[in-house]
Amino acid sequence: APTATCDPTGHCFCTVTPKVTFDLGPIAEGKMCVDPLGNSCGVACAKDSDCSGLCTCDNFFNAANCFWEDQKISALVHIGVAAEPINGGEFLIEYDPSCVTLNSATCLPPYVQEIYRSTATSSVFIACGVDPFGGVNGPGGNVNIIALSFTMIGQCNNCFLCFGDNNPQNTYLVDAGGYKVPVITQCKEISEYGDLVLTVPA
Repeated sequence: APTATCDPTGHCFCTVTPKVTFDLGPIAEGKMCVDPLGNSCGVACAKDSDCSGLCTCDNFFNAANCFWEDQKISALVHIGVAAEPINGGEFLIEYDPSCVTLNSATCLPPYVQEIYRSTATSSVFIACGVDPFGGVNGPGGNVNIIALSFTMIGQCNNCFLCFGDNNPQNTYLVDAGGYKVPVITQCKEISEYGDLVLTVPA
């Protein structure tokens, strides 16, 4: 069984704490016209008739395994399995503005309260939590808490997404008692097409 750790206020929590990850991948609007060899024809599309010549509409994929210019990318912030309810958290998400632009950031159910503010051209700050008047705690992790959408500016750049920790805006989770569940922050490059995971162990 997991051991408990107690802080000076007498609040105790299990040492089995969740990880927070970015699960990245293209969203539906990211389709491109591609030729029979899988190379981009340089046109965004929704159906084959949007393409010309031998090009067809598909999720772009080539030997370089890159996100393509103007392709939209989804980013889901996922909370891993926790030893106790996670009632919310706040997240400073930093990105490279020379590589991607932010389209949106939204809290996902059951996290319905949100504070959304762009702190700069290179970051977004968002706080999510369960309804404080609902009387219901959040799940014990293993849930997506935020959905973000970005658009690629270039292709195959050394982009990054980071969970920031810049006081007073930082990244942490909150348990059912309102106490912080801290996390260790890391960065991950966005240089490959498909699912990427940034692991942030607590």
